[in-house]
Amino acid sequence: MRPPTKPCPHCAEELPGFAAKCRHCGEFLPGALPRAEPFAGAVFSCAVGWVLVALACVAAIIAASAVSDGAAKLRRGTDEREVVAELRRLAEAQQRFQERDPDGDGRPDFGTLAELGQAGLIGPDLASGLAHRFVFQVGVSVTAPEERWLAIASPMDPDPNQSRYYAVNHTGAVYRSYAAIPLDRHRCEFPATAVPVSTSPALR
Repeated sequence: MRPPTKPCPHCAEELPGFAAKCRHCGEFLPGALPRAEPFAGAVFSCAVGWVLVALACVAAIIAASAVSDGAAKLRRGTDEREVVAELRRLAEAQQRFQERDPDGDGRPDFGTLAELGQAGLIGPDLASGLAHRFVFQVGVSVTAPEERWLAIASPMDPDPNQSRYYAVNHTGAVYRSYAAIPLDRHRCEFPATAVPVSTSPALR
């Protein structure tokens, strides 16, 4: 038995009775609802939109990181300039301590941070050993206390790749190093890794 057929009202092509769309002209037959065709353009636009949003987020993160790094470098540079200034003031204070003998021991020796602070030769922050995010230490020579002393300033939160350490001694010269500077209580000398600090603001 031959299956029932029906003609396409648009092109008269003979079609199976169950057909909803003409295979010849592509038109839908009366009573048949057209199937929703995927809208590729909308899908593509949506995908592009999400990509742009993702790129904007990445750009914002990179920009925020750059701003944060720049602020950290600026703060570190300011702290280091203050540290160098503190060490130079410390050298002047040691000279006055030796001349005035505020501890009254009758010897022209040098003082510790606490002694310099008690004599009013340095400020309370420096006397406490903590200032400008650095730890300050002073060592008077145990073999020549009337001739030598050394002060070092180490960052409180050192960065292995960027932190610098500073020191000053009885010569009045300030040195810096990318390696930690030991507190030499004998010869009170700078290590070989240290180099003089320029007197310019850039601290080259």
